[in-house]
Amino acid sequence: MWGRTGRSSIKLKSEPPKVSLVRDIKESDVDAIVKFARSKFDVIIFDLPDEFNEIVKTALDNATKIVVLSRGTEGEFGRMKEFPYEFLTVFVRPEKGVKKYVKLLNLRYKVVSSFSKEIEEIDDFIFS
Repeated sequence: MWGRTGRSSIKLKSEPPKVSLVRDIKESDVDAIVKFARSKFDVIIFDLPDEFNEIVKTALDNATKIVVLSRGTEGEFGRMKEFPYEFLTVFVRPEKGVKKYVKLLNLRYKVVSSFSKEIEEIDDFIFS
């Protein structure tokens, strides 16, 4: 989880070092984490796994914006097609042929060559 309080202050809370430490996490725990974090931060970012379970669903249900980072592979587009939420997509060095899928899925997107070098443009895209 990542939180930002204004443009100048960033605080990071990384994931637990072992899966066994979060094995018993419940949806209500995610709700409580989000509620607490919203009282402290302007922006909260969860880096979620590439799976769809109740914990991930709860995090997504609490989101005000969802951003998908993608390389634009065929498999990723297949999952995007089935994704039941509205989202923005940031393609980092996408594969060829990405435009046909973008048009087919009617995606709101930005293409960048480097996430770290173009973070300001990504920030503008996400928060505009």
